[in-house]
Amino acid sequence: MTETAGTRSWRWHAVPLLVLALVAVAALHRMALLGERLYWGDLSLYFVPLFEHIRSSLYAGRLPLWNPLVLCGQPIVGNPQAPVFYPSMAALAVVQAWTFVTANALMHVALALVGAYALAYRFTSDRLGAVVAACSFGLGGYLISRLQFPSMTMAIAYLPWLLLAADRLVTRPGAGSVAAAAAVVALLICAGHGQVAYMALLCATAYVAWQGAIGGRARGCCRALAAYGASVGLGLLASAAHWLPSLQLLALSSRGDLTLAQADRFTLTPGQLVNFVAPTFFGHPASGSYWGPGNLWEPCVYIGLVPFALALWAATSASTRRRAAFWTIVAFVSVVVAMGRQGGLYTVAYILLPGLAAFHDPARFTLITTLALAVLCAIGMAALRGGGVARRYRLALAAVCLIDVAWFASGLNPTLSARAFDHRPRALALAPDPREGRVMSMRREVVWSRYLNYDDFGPESARYAHELTDTLTPNTGMRFGVAEASGYEPVPIQAVTQVEALCRKAVARLDRRAAPLLSLLNARLLLLPYGARCSLSALQPAEARGVSAFRITPTSARAWLVRRTVRVDGQHRALAVLADPAFDPLAVATVSGSPGLRHDERAAGSAMEEAWVVPGAADATTAHFLAHTGDAPAFLVWSAAAYPGWRAVVSGRPARVERTNWALCGVVVPAGTHDVIFRYEPEIVRAAIYSGAAGVFLITALWGWRVGSAVSRRRKAAPHGGT
Repeated sequence: MTETAGTRSWRWHAVPLLVLALVAVAALHRMALLGERLYWGDLSLYFVPLFEHIRSSLYAGRLPLWNPLVLCGQPIVGNPQAPVFYPSMAALAVVQAWTFVTANALMHVALALVGAYALAYRFTSDRLGAVVAACSFGLGGYLISRLQFPSMTMAIAYLPWLLLAADRLVTRPGAGSVAAAAAVVALLICAGHGQVAYMALLCATAYVAWQGAIGGRARGCCRALAAYGASVGLGLLASAAHWLPSLQLLALSSRGDLTLAQADRFTLTPGQLVNFVAPTFFGHPASGSYWGPGNLWEPCVYIGLVPFALALWAATSASTRRRAAFWTIVAFVSVVVAMGRQGGLYTVAYILLPGLAAFHDPARFTLITTLALAVLCAIGMAALRGGGVARRYRLALAAVCLIDVAWFASGLNPTLSARAFDHRPRALALAPDPREGRVMSMRREVVWSRYLNYDDFGPESARYAHELTDTLTPNTGMRFGVAEASGYEPVPIQAVTQVEALCRKAVARLDRRAAPLLSLLNARLLLLPYGARCSLSALQPAEARGVSAFRITPTSARAWLVRRTVRVDGQHRALAVLADPAFDPLAVATVSGSPGLRHDERAAGSAMEEAWVVPGAADATTAHFLAHTGDAPAFLVWSAAAYPGWRAVVSGRPARVERTNWALCGVVVPAGTHDVIFRYEPEIVRAAIYSGAAGVFLITALWGWRVGSAVSRRRKAAPHGGT
């Protein structure tokens, strides 16, 4: 059997890839070898609870469309940080969320390492330099410090692969190159972090434009740009199931268009440039000593001291300046943009670049910086070889680089034994059944400042993690099936958060409006930080551990009937009516953008004592009610977030779901006794899935055509009778 070129290529790179694997295992040995799990920060507060709910849906064989357990319900398909259609998410059907997030992080660190190695080797043909570059990026501070953000970790891993695909489009713009680039774009977007995808596509666009400009041939430049545009368009089509519903949510969320001041949140301050060479200059939360601005991870740009020095040398040396020009410019520009308004360029980009206003934290642009520096480092290592530096010295230098980066990466994330996550908070005994009522959490910032502050990870102990779980701080209860009227959602339905804010203000001010407002959200249990008191007559203290709990009286209902509706359009007017002491949500409902009950129906109403609602079966996307209205129509108010896609059927006939009390669902029920069924069936998700399927089919067809053409060419070139 003859050895093919592909086999020789893989054997050529086997040793470097093995070295990368060993360094990665050493850096992340607590997860890779000891079986410990990531747990701190947004993993505990957001991703693990969300993934647990997705897991329950996948395990039951359902597409996770809607999450009824947070903020009176929020979409999952459409949530920009819920990567439902990303391939690895299928593993949630068989493994628990804590195990999944750790294994998924390790897998994408490996993907980033191999991609960075391939990219660096592409530009240097130097295996040793590519190994150092891969470790600098894949195990550097930017990626490893963000393992608590799974969607960001997954998206970051595709940046080097996207640039490799873009380079292939420039050098060999064919059907196979277009298909490969489109697949990378689709995976990058489906990974679930729009900001990383945005930055990666900006960088790849700049690379294609740069290569076209320096090529000096208009035809070749246009061909490369056309191939790149086709790849991005095809990738967008294949990933439509993720981003198309997200646009709908962004339009109804407060995150749709941030002001410049809101977007300019975490930045790389001029003083934090020291992080390139001294990553612990401002201390470290692992030891409780962090004292710098913001947090550790947003300005964490450390790629290793020696790699950074090699990158600077490659950027400034006359012998490497031409090869390094693009990466030098990109590194410099991205650093200045990462400084936010202090650097000036971010303000210009905010004004000129469409879509940038949807993202905050300019410091994240250092993603481009760290990859550019890693490639420059590889160029520097290759230049040492070209300058006659002995192999043993280069090996020693590489060893220093790998040890430095691995040592720094090993202490960036707190982990715990898998057994630590079996704890069930005692306050669960007080929580209502999610089909009957919700929990309302307040003053969460007190809990976060104690257990999840930026300055201190806290002790890596199961007891400390259990104390946080006992607080049932927002979203924590979601892991155990607790429904919340409040919650932590980075991209929430804005109307729900506005009504929830009214509730929080009323409780904080000991306002008598607190009880009616809480009843709107079907809240039956109020949670405050441990030791807090509340003297409202509607709140009855209950015994709990780790949290101050109060039962809300009188008990609210999931759905109720009213005889009168009032049309109130506009955010400020609708919220003002809800806050009015004269407004009784059990007697009247506001409707926005729809008629509600007609005047003659309201006037003919019979006594409310004759009307009743009995809740029936319910799951994440369906709710059943049996409603009796007496001898006149009534309006059924359902305490669930109003959102496009909810449909209602009353005794088998479609009925209009109306926006009620600004944030909830409502429907007119005729006189008599009727079955009322709400179903979440979003048309935009159906259209997005069909579009995505078409995109995947086109990518597969392009790749199949490329493979078929290659086979045909080889057969024609082979001698007669050859194999």
